Amino acid sequence: MKNNRILVLFLCLIFVLPAYSKAKRYEFGDYSSNTLIEKASSCLNDSDWKGVELYTDKCIQLYRGQAMRMQNQLKDYPDDNASLTYWALNHVAYAHYLKAEMYSKMGKHKKAYKEYEIPVKKYKFSKCFDPSQNIFWKIADECQSRMSKMINTFGKDFFGGNDHSDNTGNNQTRKVEMKTKELRKLPNLNTTN
Repeated sequence: MKNNRILVLFLCLIFVLPAYSKAKRYEFGDYSSNTLIEKASSCLNDSDWKGVELYTDKCIQLYRGQAMRMQNQLKDYPDDNASLTYWALNHVAYAHYLKAEMYSKMGKHKKAYKEYEIPVKKYKFSKCFDPSQNIFWKIADECQSRMSKMINTFGKDFFGGNDHSDNTGNNQTRKVEMKTKELRKLPNLNTTN
C-alpha cells in the first residue's frame, strides 16, 4: 500500500508539476486600465485568446461605470489634447474593440460584430492614440467601418436580421442570385460605345 502511494506521488511529480509550471500565469499588474489594455493588446498580437479575454473583461468590469460617466459628459469628440482626460472611456471602448478583433481572428464573426457594436452605441466619443502615426483615431468610427465590411461580406441577416431561413447555404445562394438579377436591371454605364 505504501509503495502505491509513493508511486502515485512520483507520477504526480513527473507529469503534473512540469505541466503546472509551464502554464501561463496572467498577472494584472497594478490593475490600471492602461496596464490591462497593454496586456490585452500584447495577447492579441500573440494570438493568446484567453489572455485577451481576461484582460479586456477585467478592464471593462473595473472601468465601465467611469467610462459611461465620461461619455455622458461629452456632446462631441474631445480635442486631441483633452482626449487623455477621458482615459476610462477610451480604454473601455478599446477593450471592446480588442475583443472584437480577437473574435474576428477566431472566425467568430457574430461575436465580433456584437463587440464592435458596443463602442458605436455606448462609447461614441472614445478615441485611441496610435503612437506609430502620432494620431488619435475614433474607436466608434472604426468599429462602424468594420461592421459595415462584415455586413458587406456576410449580409445583414447573418447578424440577426429578420431572415430565419436554414443555415445550409441556400439562403446565401438566393441572395447572390437576387443581387445578380438586380445588377442586370441597371442601365449599362459603359461610356466607350
